[in-house]
Amino acid sequence: MDHTGCTQLSIRIASPVELESEGDRIFAAHAEWIARTHHRSGDRALLQYLVAKRPARDGVVVFHLTEIYQPPGSRTTWSRRSGGTRSMPGTPGSTGVR
Repeated sequence: MDHTGCTQLSIRIASPVELESEGDRIFAAHAEWIARTHHRSGDRALLQYLVAKRPARDGVVVFHLTEIYQPPGSRTTWSRRSGGTRSMPGTPGSTGVR
């Protein structure tokens, strides 16, 4: 699929391997929240949602989150759905899924 002109959000989080299960929990909660709150078709659709995980050196695990939204207004939609906060649903202090 061609995503030219779409809005892409990409986040990479490096975590100690001891916290890998917590990262898994947070991203599972985030995926549930995404499924409940985001359009999957139409002009504000979330076209792609992907969480990948890989081991890195020195006891670190890296999580990669990618979201691709259909324009127009996709950035505004993302900001509105996230509540305008910098916290991710499922994380301590968030107002999203626990």
